[in-house]
Amino acid sequence: MKKIIALLTVLMLCAAMVVPASAANEFTPSVSNKPAPEIVPVVDPNGDPAIGEIIDEVQEIIDYVYEPCIVITPVSEATTSTEIPDDAEELLLDVYAKLQSGEMTIDYETLFGGVDNDDMVIRDLFDVTFLCEEHPEMLAPTGIVFRVTFDIGVEAGVDVYTTTYKNGEWVPAVSTVNNGDGTVTCLIEDFCPVAFSVEVEDDEPIEPPVQTGDQAGEQLYIWIAIASIALVAVVILSVVYFRGMKKSSN
Repeated sequence: MKKIIALLTVLMLCAAMVVPASAANEFTPSVSNKPAPEIVPVVDPNGDPAIGEIIDEVQEIIDYVYEPCIVITPVSEATTSTEIPDDAEELLLDVYAKLQSGEMTIDYETLFGGVDNDDMVIRDLFDVTFLCEEHPEMLAPTGIVFRVTFDIGVEAGVDVYTTTYKNGEWVPAVSTVNNGDGTVTCLIEDFCPVAFSVEVEDDEPIEPPVQTGDQAGEQLYIWIAIASIALVAVVILSVVYFRGMKKSSN
């Protein structure tokens, strides 16, 4: 009996070691199954709707971007979308998995200053891919940005922190403005994975995201289940063992 208890205890400890102690970045529960945030179109001088505007460093509009030049792909559709390029899909899923496991972090304190990393939660994670080649100004190294408005259903007065993942690191967007009507207007320099994050109160619970075919996440929950079962087994066998010892002593 002692050997059985010892074996189960070792199993529980091994499982606990595999599960990360805590992830540096948390997600809202809906991240892995929510659709892409909708783009709110702007109107060009001819009265035609455009996805967004290309502006220069003095905020003057250089050009307008129209459909289908921009493809927005959320994590939930990364493996099913026929529009997102293969390399963009792979990068988006890799970023998602690493953020979940804690292997990658978004350091809000450094990027934005005065923000506590522990209070931040990622509410949207998606890829922005630029498909059209008729806008060579977007390839300029600095000064040229893309202005776009997303409807993300955020409450008025909530600070939204936008970060983009380019060349192996997270960088803050040039600007993010909460328009007070559920939309945010962003100035972004690169087309790549984008994360919208917000602050949460200390007493506001954040649940783990629902998994949708994410192998790393599924394995994580398997190990949590194993650890839980092992713990219950240890408790039950311990009770049986000590009851047996008590009876034999009588």
